[in-house]
Amino acid sequence: MPMTMARTSLLVTAMLVGHFAVAEGERISFVACPVVRDTATVPCFLADNAGTTYYLGIQQDIGADWFPPQLNHKVLVEGYLSGDTVCGGLEIKPIATSVLPTVDPACNTILPAEPGIVAPHAERGAGPNGEVPGSAPRRAPPPPPEPPFAVKEFSLSFTFDDDGLIAREFGVLARAIEYAKVSKASAIDIVISRGSAKLSSGEVINEDPSAVMRRERLIRRWLAVAELPTATRVSIKPMGEPLPADGRTDENNRYIKLTITPEKR
Repeated sequence: MPMTMARTSLLVTAMLVGHFAVAEGERISFVACPVVRDTATVPCFLADNAGTTYYLGIQQDIGADWFPPQLNHKVLVEGYLSGDTVCGGLEIKPIATSVLPTVDPACNTILPAEPGIVAPHAERGAGPNGEVPGSAPRRAPPPPPEPPFAVKEFSLSFTFDDDGLIAREFGVLARAIEYAKVSKASAIDIVISRGSAKLSSGEVINEDPSAVMRRERLIRRWLAVAELPTATRVSIKPMGEPLPADGRTDENNRYIKLTITPEKR
């Protein structure tokens, strides 16, 4: 290798190592177009912000803990830098991503597979089957609730400006309804939030007021078919104003919380 190229390579390596050392654990939050990186196994999802490429996750089935963004839409990315490089981008882990509702045709980049860029192992495949040979078995469902029963809270998390539930949150809702029925709940008190997010740039974005109304319709539909005890009192309190953003835990402020009080015995 020529001396100039060698020096350049060493300089770039030193800069990257130094960047990782400083960046590890750093909070990052931004809005950008997602980028799909093809690989020999499953697609990786990346995003570019302020001249840096970040790794978001891999394509798996709907039962995975993380659901990927969509092309033709921007994505809100919130999380912490792990200090690792994955699939050609700085890894954000833990991470929360939200597909923003407005269609943006510019968000349509798909990169071809390249030698040396390898996707992480997929616990669940990208297809409808989802089973990957050699992966860990499916998580067993939790045991049914048993007495003695106490007041218990269940929280459903949402992505920004959305009222949809991923598979994990459907499981939480199913357990909440089961607990209310088995404990012969005397009351279910529900709080529905509207959140906001503080980006790394300092900008604060708020969820649309309609997000609370849509989440309220969602929980009312489920309660209507839940066959709860006839004596159960249900109270639903939607928040009018968005919860303030702190730039650290904003992804936790978009929720429906159900507090279930069992029958007194």
